[in-house]
This record gives sequence, structure tokens and C-alpha cells, in this order.
Amino acid sequence: MQKTFKGYFFSKTHWTKRLVYGFGLLLLLPLLSACTANNNYSADKKLGVFFNVPKDWKQVPSDSINNALIDGGANGAATLVQETRFLAAYSPKSGIDPREYFQSTAPSSPILLVRVTQLQQNESDALSINALRNHVVPLLTSLSSSANLNSGISLIDDHYLDAKGGHGIFDTFQWQNSKNQTQQLNQQILLSKDHQYLYVFLLRANVSDLNKYGKEMEKIIKSFTVNGPV
Repeated sequence: MQKTFKGYFFSKTHWTKRLVYGFGLLLLLPLLSACTANNNYSADKKLGVFFNVPKDWKQVPSDSINNALIDGGANGAATLVQETRFLAAYSPKSGIDPREYFQSTAPSSPILLVRVTQLQQNESDALSINALRNHVVPLLTSLSSSANLNSGISLIDDHYLDAKGGHGIFDTFQWQNSKNQTQQLNQQILLSKDHQYLYVFLLRANVSDLNKYGKEMEKIIKSFTVNGPV
């Protein structure tokens, strides 16, 4: 039996632009890394963001993520580049196509993206808790609209996060698209307490990969820590 883990979803509908906003980040700024026996420890101490990934997961080059975003021609790509202060992407698959980060189809292997952006005042003012839930996928609209009752979205977990460095949401979704691919997404999205930074954690996988990678993914999800900028 396939397992699920708390925290991940996308949508059956084609939401490429929203995927770009969620996953599309550029400019990998100084990333601090350290190795433990089984994990790579990744952090940006200045921004106060920390997480672990299994040692055998491969880091996806930031320039390849950047190129995939730019080549996609999505509106707002330049703004994302300018506002990104931290970007890290990983997958257990070597040489994964970076375009998979921006596609609504199930990825060929689990994909992780963590990014921190510095917000403009108007962007910060517009970010309610519900807006954070809809940051990547229009979750609330899909779950509440009678027109979308057959959207295929299954909400596994949804709760409020109150971290040392910010507050936000923790969501896990699962859905099946028109190709009968079922995928799961964990999103953790937090606004810093000074309202200047947005922390986005996205971990997505085809449910067929959960038996193999589910335990590792749970550990990655639990390791994500936001202490806020210093």
C-alpha cells in the first residue's frame, strides 16, 4: 500500500503560472552546508532558515533553475529574481530536468525547493493566512467552489505555523491529474515577524515514490526551521 506523508499537494488543473511563483526562484546566495553521517545540513544563518536533506540527494544547480524559469516566459519572473535572497533545490535523482519544478505533471522523482524572498511593502500587506495557503495552488478556491468539486484535490493536513522567526501555514495536498498521475505536495510558507521576508518550502512527489522516499521526506519536512533574519 502506498503511503502518504503530511504536507504535499498540487492540482489537477493546469496551474503553471502558480507553480512558477511557488518554485521559480533564482539567485542562489551564500548557502551554508555541513555534513552529518546521513544528512547534508543546509542553512542561511543571516536569514535564519535551516533544513536537512539526505546525503545522497543531489543539489540542483541554481543557474539551471533560473534558466528554466526564464525560458518559461512567465509573468513576474524578473521580480522573483530580484527579490530572491536564498534558493536551494534538491532531488534524489541525478540530473533531474529543472523544468519539472514548474510543471503541473507529477515529477519523475521527489523535488524539494526552499526559497526566501524579500518582499515589497505592498506585497507584504497583501499576505493574509489564506493568501499563504493559495500561494502556489488556489487551494481554498478549489476546495470551497462548487464549480471545482471534481477538482480531485484531497486535503491531508492543514494547520497554522507559529515559528520563532515567523508565522504561516503547513499544508499537505494530494490530487490526480488527467493522466491519472497522483502526486503529493507539502508546503510550508511563513511570513517573517518583521513582514519583510517570505519563507517557502515545497516538497513534491508522485505518490508512487512515497514507499521508497516517504520516510526521508518526512525527516526533511520536520527539519525545516525558520528562526527569522538577524
